[in-house]
Amino acid sequence: MGEVKRIDEKSLDDAVAIVCRAYPRFGGLAESDRERVRRTMQQELSDPRVSQWGLFRDNELVGAMRFHDFRLNVRGTAVTAGGVGGVAVDLMHKKERVAWE
Repeated sequence: MGEVKRIDEKSLDDAVAIVCRAYPRFGGLAESDRERVRRTMQQELSDPRVSQWGLFRDNELVGAMRFHDFRLNVRGTAVTAGGVGGVAVDLMHKKERVAWE
């Protein structure tokens, strides 16, 4: 069992590494691609509409998830809504039910 915590500046590099390994098209092998992913995630840390959360086991980040908050028009009425923007699990922890915790 792990602990779910908000991803902050301290755990950002680990989150970037997990996302780049889980989705190779986002990070590829080029350092410039990794830096682009890092800049995007860095900007999202200060965006109140986006929150990034991670699963930590023994203080090691093993999975990350991004949520988006927004307003949705439902039959003329604005309601608060949210959605999942992405889920990434460290390849070393696949098949360990990280996304279920």
